[in-house]
Parts: sequence; structure tokens; C-alpha cells
Amino acid sequence: MFFKLNLIQDLALDPITKTNINDIEFIVNETEISETKTNELTNEELLDFLKIHEFEHSTSHKKLCFAVVNRIYRRVKLGYTFGGIKVCRDKNIVVDGNHRYVAYSIAGIRIDVIDATSSICDFASGFADIYLEFLEDWDANNPKTEKYLNDDFLID
Repeated sequence: MFFKLNLIQDLALDPITKTNINDIEFIVNETEISETKTNELTNEELLDFLKIHEFEHSTSHKKLCFAVVNRIYRRVKLGYTFGGIKVCRDKNIVVDGNHRYVAYSIAGIRIDVIDATSSICDFASGFADIYLEFLEDWDANNPKTEKYLNDDFLID
């Protein structure tokens, strides 16, 4: 399920903080995140963000794909939403939606949390310790997710 948010410029308020979304600045290692016309992240921006951001939830993942995070980030900055993440409250770990969680976090947008369970084998670790895959695009290698490589699926 995908939705495009239509924000009125003067009323673009974050529902949690009541802060005007247009006034939010993102700081990473004392440098502003550069936002190009396409709202693309650089490798360095994402790595720095993962190192310094205090995430509310941990992860059980060891790896994330930069291309997937970057695509989601660009799309949420354009106003699209992609549903909540699943979190095991007992362990406070994201069990489904790690790429979305990181993308929403760096975009400064709150994401819905859905209660879930995790495997006994899942152990919490911080996002600062996660390995980012920069060379391979995971969606390109999976027939179920290759449709996300372009924005055609967003068209109503």
C-alpha cells in the first residue's frame, strides 16, 4: 500500500513534534545533509548518520543495502509512505522494515510501529555496527522486488 502525502506548505507540521517540516535541518558531523533535486543521499551521509543517530529501536540485521535505503529516502522526501515497521517490543528490535526505518529516520519522518515477535536467535545490535552494501542493489537481484527499481509502481 503506497500513498502520496499532499502537504499544504503553511501547514506542513510533523504530527509528533508539531514542528514545521519545512524548518527542519539535518546535521551530520557538523555538516548539513546535501539534498539535491532528487533528494539522493551520499554514501558518507548515510554512514555518518548511522554512526551518530540515536535510534529508538535496534536491529538484528548485520547488513543493509545502500541503494534500497536511498530509494526509500528519496520517495519519502517526495511525500510517499510505505507502511509501518514490525518491532519485537521484548527485545526492542526491528524485525521487518530495517531499510524503511533507516530511510524514515534520516528523512526526519516518524514511522508507524507494529508489534511483532522475533526468533530466539535474534539478538539486538546497533545500526552504527551494521554493514552497508554499496556495490550491489538487492532489489535488482530479486524478482519479487525488482519492480521497486523505478517509480512506476507508485503511479495510481
